[in-house]
Amino acid sequence: MSDHVLLSDGVQNANAPSIWPPTAEWAGTSLDDLERSIYTSLFSDARVDQSALPPGDFDRRGWWGDSAALVEVPGDVWGSKLWLAQRAKLTEDPNIPGVSLEQIRQWAIEALQHMVDDGVVFALEAITERQGDRAVFQVTTVRERGDQPESFWFDALWEGRR
Repeated sequence: MSDHVLLSDGVQNANAPSIWPPTAEWAGTSLDDLERSIYTSLFSDARVDQSALPPGDFDRRGWWGDSAALVEVPGDVWGSKLWLAQRAKLTEDPNIPGVSLEQIRQWAIEALQHMVDDGVVFALEAITERQGDRAVFQVTTVRERGDQPESFWFDALWEGRR
C-alpha cells in the first residue's frame, strides 16, 4: 500500500487508494490489520465528559463497553475524540472557543497510543496542518525497530466551517 493516503476529494498520490468511507476494501486493495486498527481507533467515537461538550449538547457518544464498570485497565477506552472537532471552529486563538491543530494531534495520538502500549507498533507520531478552513493530519507508524515508517493522511474534518 502507498505511504500516503488522503481523505478528501483531492489526490495526494495517484497510486494511493482513497480510504474514505471506511470499509473492508478500497479499489481492490485490502487493508492489513495495522491499517484497519488505525482507522477503527481514529474514527470510532470515544466517550467524553459532559464538560467537553458545547453548552446545551448532551450527546457524549462513545461505546457502552467503555463504562467504568467494564474497563479492566483504567483509561483503556475505545475510539478517539476527533468527532468533537466536527462540531467546532478551527482556531489557534485560546480566547475563541474551538479546537486547535495541537488538540487534533493530541486526540489522534491518544486514540492510537494503545498500539504502542500493546506492542503492535514500535513508534507512532501525528502532525497536523491547516489548509484553508480545514485541518489535515498525518499519522506515521513504525511497525518494528528498523522498519521504514508508514504514513497515512486524513482530511476533510472542517471543510466549510468558519
